[in-house]
Amino acid sequence: MKRHGSPFFLSVVVLLLCAMPASARDFVALEDTGAGTYYLPGYIDQVGPVKWLLDTGSGYPVISYDALSALLSSRGTRYIRNITAVMADERRRLVPIYRISQMRLGTSCVLKDVEVAVFPNVRRNIIGMRALKQLAPFEISIEPLGIYLSHCNGR
Repeated sequence: MKRHGSPFFLSVVVLLLCAMPASARDFVALEDTGAGTYYLPGYIDQVGPVKWLLDTGSGYPVISYDALSALLSSRGTRYIRNITAVMADERRRLVPIYRISQMRLGTSCVLKDVEVAVFPNVRRNIIGMRALKQLAPFEISIEPLGIYLSHCNGR
């Protein structure tokens, strides 16, 4: 038996996802911009309602400086470290990482103690794979347009 790349392994993952009770997964409708990008509605304490650009090519969730400014007045937000990020054009940039106490995707999918990156001049919030991995398994659906998320209890 082969490991992770085998048809057997993939079949087990699909069966586990399908066997998961519907109540154990949250559905969050995606907004289609018509330009090939999708947004999830969400909420960040101290910031308010936000739209998250769904980007499976991004590692950390990204928030704007405006969102960070609002969050810094909160006790639940703190600086963690700097990382060297590799941009899409392969340039490297030093990026600060902050931990925020709580954010939500949709109306009920809570993530706690989330590490987010803050880039200068970024206007939109991006949900990346580090946050989505906390909600795995997840499934992006085209019909209906949305994302099914697991483990939305803020573990």
